[in-house]
Amino acid sequence: MPDAFDNRLEKRIHIHAPLGRVFRTLTDPEWIARWFAQVAAVEPHPGGAVEFCFLNSNGTASVFRGEVTDYESPGRFGFTWSHSSWDFPSTHVLFTIEATPDGTVLQLLHSGFADQSLERDVHDEGWDHYLRRLKAATDRTCLQG
Repeated sequence: MPDAFDNRLEKRIHIHAPLGRVFRTLTDPEWIARWFAQVAAVEPHPGGAVEFCFLNSNGTASVFRGEVTDYESPGRFGFTWSHSSWDFPSTHVLFTIEATPDGTVLQLLHSGFADQSLERDVHDEGWDHYLRRLKAATDRTCLQG
Protein backbone atom coordinates (compact mmCIF):
# COMPACT_ATOMS: atom_id res chain seq x y z
CA MET A 1 0.00 0.00 0.00
CA PRO A 2 1.52 3.37 -0.97
CA ASP A 3 2.31 5.89 1.71
CA ALA A 4 0.35 9.16 1.42
CA PHE A 5 3.68 11.00 1.40
CA ASP A 6 4.66 9.11 -1.76
CA ASN A 7 1.89 10.90 -3.62
CA ARG A 8 2.86 14.46 -2.95
CA LEU A 9 5.82 16.65 -3.76
CA GLU A 10 7.66 18.92 -1.37
CA LYS A 11 10.36 21.32 -2.50
CA ARG A 12 12.21 24.06 -0.67
CA ILE A 13 14.46 26.75 -2.15
CA HIS A 14 16.20 29.85 -0.90
CA ILE A 15 15.90 33.03 -2.97
CA HIS A 16 18.04 36.13 -2.48
CA ALA A 17 15.10 38.51 -2.73
CA PRO A 18 12.67 40.10 -0.28
CA LEU A 19 9.41 38.37 0.61
CA GLY A 20 7.22 40.85 -1.28
CA ARG A 21 9.13 40.39 -4.53
CA VAL A 22 8.87 36.61 -4.28
CA PHE A 23 5.12 36.81 -3.61
CA ARG A 24 4.66 39.14 -6.59
CA THR A 25 6.66 36.76 -8.79
CA LEU A 26 4.34 33.91 -7.75
CA THR A 27 1.06 35.78 -8.21
CA ASP A 28 1.37 38.61 -10.73
CA PRO A 29 0.65 37.46 -14.33
CA GLU A 30 3.44 39.62 -15.78
CA TRP A 31 5.95 38.02 -13.41
CA ILE A 32 4.48 34.53 -13.84
CA ALA A 33 5.28 34.85 -17.56
CA ARG A 34 8.97 35.33 -16.67
CA TRP A 35 9.33 31.94 -15.00
CA PHE A 36 6.27 29.72 -15.49
CA ALA A 37 3.38 29.95 -17.98
CA GLN A 38 3.67 32.36 -20.87
CA VAL A 39 0.09 33.55 -20.26
CA ALA A 40 -1.52 33.57 -16.82
CA ALA A 41 -4.58 34.92 -15.07
CA VAL A 42 -5.00 35.02 -11.30
CA GLU A 43 -8.00 36.33 -9.41
CA PRO A 44 -6.22 37.23 -6.14
CA HIS A 45 -8.63 35.88 -3.52
CA PRO A 46 -9.79 32.48 -2.25
CA GLY A 47 -12.36 31.15 -4.70
CA GLY A 48 -10.88 33.15 -7.57
CA ALA A 49 -9.94 31.51 -10.84
CA VAL A 50 -6.41 30.72 -12.03
CA GLU A 51 -5.41 29.86 -15.56
CA PHE A 52 -1.95 29.04 -16.85
CA CYS A 53 -1.29 28.70 -20.57
CA PHE A 54 1.95 27.06 -21.70
CA LEU A 55 2.87 27.56 -25.36
CA ASN A 56 4.35 24.33 -26.70
CA SER A 57 7.17 24.13 -29.23
CA ASN A 58 4.84 22.43 -31.75
CA GLY A 59 2.57 25.48 -31.84
CA THR A 60 -0.12 24.10 -29.52
CA ALA A 61 -1.01 25.36 -26.07
CA SER A 62 -1.57 23.49 -22.82
CA VAL A 63 -4.04 25.24 -20.54
CA PHE A 64 -4.31 24.41 -16.84
CA ARG A 65 -7.14 25.79 -14.76
CA GLY A 66 -8.02 25.86 -11.12
CA GLU A 67 -9.31 27.82 -8.19
CA VAL A 68 -7.37 29.88 -5.67
CA THR A 69 -7.48 28.17 -2.27
CA ASP A 70 -5.02 30.38 -0.37
CA TYR A 71 -4.09 34.00 -0.99
CA GLU A 72 -2.42 35.63 1.99
CA SER A 73 0.01 38.32 0.92
CA PRO A 74 2.90 37.97 1.34
CA GLY A 75 3.10 34.45 2.75
CA ARG A 76 0.79 31.93 1.03
CA PHE A 77 -0.54 31.21 -2.43
CA GLY A 78 -2.40 28.01 -3.24
CA PHE A 79 -4.62 26.74 -6.01
CA THR A 80 -6.11 23.63 -7.51
CA TRP A 81 -4.45 22.44 -10.71
CA SER A 82 -6.04 20.43 -13.52
CA HIS A 83 -6.01 19.88 -17.24
CA SER A 84 -8.97 18.79 -19.36
CA SER A 85 -7.03 15.76 -20.67
CA TRP A 86 -6.32 14.33 -17.21
CA ASP A 87 -8.21 11.23 -16.21
CA PHE A 88 -7.62 11.84 -12.51
CA PRO A 89 -8.86 14.51 -10.09
CA SER A 90 -7.27 17.93 -9.85
CA THR A 91 -4.24 18.32 -7.61
CA HIS A 92 -3.37 21.11 -5.20
CA VAL A 93 -0.36 23.44 -5.27
CA LEU A 94 0.59 25.48 -2.20
CA PHE A 95 3.46 27.93 -1.96
CA THR A 96 4.46 29.23 1.46
CA ILE A 97 7.19 31.81 1.80
CA GLU A 98 9.07 33.15 4.80
CA ALA A 99 11.57 35.96 5.14
CA THR A 100 15.13 35.13 6.15
CA PRO A 101 17.97 37.53 7.02
CA ASP A 102 19.32 37.25 3.46
CA GLY A 103 16.17 36.71 1.40
CA THR A 104 13.24 34.34 1.36
CA VAL A 105 12.62 30.62 1.75
CA LEU A 106 9.95 29.24 -0.54
CA GLN A 107 8.31 25.91 0.12
CA LEU A 108 6.17 24.13 -2.46
CA LEU A 109 3.71 21.39 -1.55
CA HIS A 110 1.96 19.76 -4.51
CA SER A 111 -0.53 17.13 -3.35
CA GLY A 112 -3.46 15.06 -4.51
CA PHE A 113 -1.77 12.69 -6.94
CA ALA A 114 -3.66 9.69 -5.51
CA ASP A 115 -2.01 6.65 -7.07
CA GLN A 116 -0.72 8.51 -10.10
CA SER A 117 3.00 8.05 -9.47
CA LEU A 118 3.83 8.72 -13.13
CA GLU A 119 2.06 12.06 -12.99
CA ARG A 120 3.77 12.87 -9.71
CA ASP A 121 7.15 12.05 -11.24
CA VAL A 122 6.46 14.25 -14.28
CA HIS A 123 5.45 17.13 -12.01
CA ASP A 124 8.51 16.53 -9.82
CA GLU A 125 10.80 17.11 -12.81
CA GLY A 126 8.69 20.04 -13.96
CA TRP A 127 8.79 21.80 -10.60
CA ASP A 128 12.58 21.42 -10.43
CA HIS A 129 12.77 23.21 -13.77
CA TYR A 130 10.28 25.94 -12.93
CA LEU A 131 11.62 26.63 -9.44
CA ARG A 132 15.09 27.21 -10.94
CA ARG A 133 13.47 29.68 -13.34
CA LEU A 134 11.56 31.35 -10.47
CA LYS A 135 14.78 31.72 -8.51
CA ALA A 136 16.56 33.24 -11.52
CA ALA A 137 13.66 35.61 -12.25
CA THR A 138 13.47 36.79 -8.64
CA ASP A 139 16.95 36.51 -7.18
CA ARG A 140 18.54 39.92 -6.63
CA THR A 141 21.82 38.66 -8.06
CA CYS A 142 20.06 37.95 -11.38
CA LEU A 143 17.89 41.06 -11.66
CA GLN A 144 18.70 43.82 -14.08
CA GLY A 145 17.61 47.15 -12.68
